[in-house]
Amino acid sequence: MKKKIKIFVLVGMIVMGFNSCRPAQNLRPLNKKPKGKSKLLYFLDQKNQGLETEDGMSDKKKYIFIRLYDPNYNDPMYIANSLQEGIAFVEVNPENVSHASIGFDLSDYFFGLTSGGKYNLKIERCTDVASNDYMEKCNPEKSIQSTYAIPVTNEEYERAYNLILKNLNNKQLKYAATENIKIAGYCVRRKFFTPEEQQKLGSEQLENKLYDIKKDFKKHVKPIIQDQMFVCSTFVAWVLYNSVDSVHQWFDDHKIDYEYITPSDLSQIEGVEFLFSSTWTEFDEAAEEFAKVNEEFADYLPVE
Repeated sequence: MKKKIKIFVLVGMIVMGFNSCRPAQNLRPLNKKPKGKSKLLYFLDQKNQGLETEDGMSDKKKYIFIRLYDPNYNDPMYIANSLQEGIAFVEVNPENVSHASIGFDLSDYFFGLTSGGKYNLKIERCTDVASNDYMEKCNPEKSIQSTYAIPVTNEEYERAYNLILKNLNNKQLKYAATENIKIAGYCVRRKFFTPEEQQKLGSEQLENKLYDIKKDFKKHVKPIIQDQMFVCSTFVAWVLYNSVDSVHQWFDDHKIDYEYITPSDLSQIEGVEFLFSSTWTEFDEAAEEFAKVNEEFADYLPVE
């Protein structure tokens, strides 16, 4: 009985910790003049509008970017500070992160799902936290971001970008706090009731336990339209699953359900590569330094 109570308390703490990315309201005006988009996104926007485009841009190698966050909150009494420890307690991946977003260049315009406001999918900028209520609660000089990339075809790149644009003003797309309940249960079962060698994303034993949780969860929760309800990491996984053929195939082959993907799991998807880390305030400088050494990413930097 005592063991069940401890597990219940732990699950509750993890749920609240995952919910630390909930308090976001309407997108407010940017605090400072933002840098421009990259050449690639200018090209794609022009193409979507039927305008004349620059020759050769479609032939360039493409990447979709994932940004994982380890936030440091301004208020030392803010509950998410202590509850982040709950997330770390059940973490099985090297990355200790609690939020995720997706982007299409290195111009610090990423898209993340948080609750509140007219639309739940919002632009997130590490270098202008005042433009987003969730990020405004964080200290950008102490918060850490890690940027990853997955190579994709031109068609997959455009498919993912247009999927984001389609949902940017979609009122039906929601951050669903109830999803954190089953994810928390999954994390506990994964960490404490699965052999360590089977805890890796895609392992057979792990996914068998995953489906048991989904079955139990759906007995007690009113059915929802799943493609409209996510948390930050499951939304990113859903976009990749529906845009990138290799991710779709890998998920299907390993029976991975995007409904259970945690922020750190995104870094473990086959094909995802680590690029660089920095504090939030140093994102632009870190991206520029990275692109200097890795010239294939130069076209992803913002154009002034």
